[in-house]
Amino acid sequence: MKRVIKLRFEIQVDVSKCIGCGQCVSACINEVYELVGGKSVPKRPENCVYCRACIVKCPVNAIKITARDIHAPFARFYEK
Repeated sequence: MKRVIKLRFEIQVDVSKCIGCGQCVSACINEVYELVGGKSVPKRPENCVYCRACIVKCPVNAIKITARDIHAPFARFYEK
């Protein structure tokens, strides 16, 4: 039996680095980010498809995206 891996992404914005330029907001076609209080906030992380456009556009490297296997806690049930 093959296990289908579903990935979700954890998006972190380092607010100490973020300058509020809005490049990530304009680069993201899935409207993941919004500017709140002059800083970028991932308001809709479930829309992320890991295209990395936001990472490329960020001039101060304030964005980090990591993939998470949402089935990882249940992996022991799939192993033979």
